[in-house]
Amino acid sequence: MKVLSVNAVSKIFPNGLKALDEVSFSAEEGECIVAAGSNGSGKTVLMNIIAQLEESSSGSVTVQQGKSIGLIFQDADAQILGETVEEDASFGPRNAGYSKNEIKEKVDSSLTSTGLAHKKDSPSRLLSGGEKRRLAVAGVLAMDCDILIFDEPFANLDWPGVKQVCSIIAQLKKEGKTLIVLTHELEKILSLADRFLVLHYGKICFDGDPEEGLKLDLNKWGIRNPLVAYESIGDLLW
Repeated sequence: MKVLSVNAVSKIFPNGLKALDEVSFSAEEGECIVAAGSNGSGKTVLMNIIAQLEESSSGSVTVQQGKSIGLIFQDADAQILGETVEEDASFGPRNAGYSKNEIKEKVDSSLTSTGLAHKKDSPSRLLSGGEKRRLAVAGVLAMDCDILIFDEPFANLDWPGVKQVCSIIAQLKKEGKTLIVLTHELEKILSLADRFLVLHYGKICFDGDPEEGLKLDLNKWGIRNPLVAYESIGDLLW
């Protein structure tokens, strides 16, 4: 069942720059889509339009009735609003007018799902990079969002942080959430993808099976193919 349809969406800025050029794709319920693209490909603009943070110049985005979209920004610090972990996760449901009991139930559930229950009284700003990303997810889950969009979820994370975020995405997929992961770091997440999209200069160049996508010349779209063998120190150079 389709929960999200992006229909011929274009975005042209006042200076004439065309960031998106009639982009169309859909997402099925419970599907995990990895969308890759180099800087300037239009990934973030597309994300903002889907999340209704920005208007398209033409085209439309349709979300199945009753479904809601949550966005996890590339900069997790920009999404932290509460002094403590618990306070931050409760920000959304509190402002949505939920009762005190409902807020506690939703926050407890979201922090447990993201592995942060034991840190509920910790200062939000003192969390590690991976924990901050997980807290951003907790805030979205506390709002009962069905569709989650991750914008460059591995940005500025060390190896433990990357593993934490991948674990969360895998768990959300298991729970049946619809996921869209926007990244150029395919080697970290493509194994979880049901679909693989490639965005280049505002156009979708590939939409299909991840294994088929890896057979293409991704270099021409500014993406490094992750299927690279390292056999000696001489290979360890991008």
